[in-house]
Amino acid sequence: MSDLVQQHAQSPEELWRWIERLQESRQEAERSPRLGVVHTPARVAALMAERLLHGCRDSKPLRVLDAGCGSGRLLTAVLRVAAGRGTRVDCQGVDSDASSARWAQALQQMLPRAASELAAWNIVHADFLLDYAPRHRFDCIIANPPYIAARDLEPSYRNKLRAQALIVGRSDLSALFVERMLDLLCPGGRLCVIVPNKLLAADYAAGLRRRLLQDTCVDEIWDLAGEDVFAGCAAYPVILVLRARRPVEAHCVAVHAADGTVRTRWPQSALLALPQHVVPLDLPATIWPLLQRLMSMPRLGDVVSVGCGIATPGFNRAIDRGCDRIICSGDIAPFRVRNRRRFAAGTLRLASRSLARQKVTKVVIPGMFRRLHAAFDARGDLLGRVYFVPVPETGDSRRTLLMALLNSRLYAVLYRGLFGGVAQSGGYLRLNAPYVRRLPWPRTPPTPSVGRAVRRLESSPMASRTDLDACVEDLFGLGARDRQLLARLDRRMHGTNSPRPPSARNSTPRRLLGVASRRHRSRK
Repeated sequence: MSDLVQQHAQSPEELWRWIERLQESRQEAERSPRLGVVHTPARVAALMAERLLHGCRDSKPLRVLDAGCGSGRLLTAVLRVAAGRGTRVDCQGVDSDASSARWAQALQQMLPRAASELAAWNIVHADFLLDYAPRHRFDCIIANPPYIAARDLEPSYRNKLRAQALIVGRSDLSALFVERMLDLLCPGGRLCVIVPNKLLAADYAAGLRRRLLQDTCVDEIWDLAGEDVFAGCAAYPVILVLRARRPVEAHCVAVHAADGTVRTRWPQSALLALPQHVVPLDLPATIWPLLQRLMSMPRLGDVVSVGCGIATPGFNRAIDRGCDRIICSGDIAPFRVRNRRRFAAGTLRLASRSLARQKVTKVVIPGMFRRLHAAFDARGDLLGRVYFVPVPETGDSRRTLLMALLNSRLYAVLYRGLFGGVAQSGGYLRLNAPYVRRLPWPRTPPTPSVGRAVRRLESSPMASRTDLDACVEDLFGLGARDRQLLARLDRRMHGTNSPRPPSARNSTPRRLLGVASRRHRSRK
């Protein structure tokens, strides 16, 4: 095949196109892709290679590693960018699949003709986490690691990772890959990796975020979660670009939208100070003084308990049957429960203690939403994937305060801004109990005006929420500038500029990737 390709390829540019076609055919031939493996589109690979080598000016060959190289798409993209800059590279890839490793190694026969800057090409068949032991560190590492939760791994493999103390509690294979890649970087080396956006907010990745923010210069984050990057896969990726160097106090992280525009620049020291070092993708750095004040207050989880409804496999089969009543996520509107379905709890063999815990008066929050909201369940029905805070029906100011907070502009902006790393297709957010527990709780008790605003909206949910928002923001001591900033963010996040529905999304970030394509054409 390589001889045939080289006979027909009359120029390096034609040879690059042949290589790209071969890689596409290889990926299409994998009818049963490995669990957690998603292939990198060519244009995304080109962007990652460009950002990896940005600013690299070493005269010696750069040692480049692709951790989980598959068909070698990311490595060939790095070589192509290096050739355009006259930078020599020593490329090494590692993959746990023997067939993929052999296929990628076979590219060595044609690559020297495409790029004389190739110093070496070596693909290793090994498990990157358990077996791979290179003799040296690397100047640059690039990767699209597997996206798979530890609980979904084969038990035997999960036990091997635990035996090496690689898995602690809940985790994701992509997070373990990033930790290992950091260990293999030379001082000052560069890393470019495309990972699930949940790594920016998930509890299990808090230690990884702390390490990134303390010990590396995170230069760029590219938010591709709104793009269908991996066709047919429910993955919401971001690209992280960083250097293995402790950051100076003034270092800022540039957050890019998919089209390449810079949304904001966050001081890295400020990100390190946020709760569990979450990385907000939708908040401007100008909100940092307000966040500092809010996060110095008590947390919601310090005051009330947050529980979750039924998340048992086969849950949906019990709906619209039986004599129990259940509230599902889509049944909850702001301030009211719109529907209560029949439910056959007995068919699921649920513990009576678990059911009794839900059969109380409570504030309920849907498990998925575009804008955070809550309602009050006075009947004590069962819950689907719905979160709840038990409260007395009357005589407790916490019910009123919770209803005010969870339906307020302040909470809606904070939740989407801080935990936008868990955004789903169409701009939907998932609620997680650890996230909502981190939201601030006011030090001052609610005033009678808070109760009046809540009662008015419970009786007429479509009424204006201006009074409610003003009351909540008074409780937290927000000034006029703070309120103006919140209003702007609320309009941007939840108004006319909210994320487009999935059907209107592009398959790849066009303007950004178009720039990369033009750059490749200029090297004919």
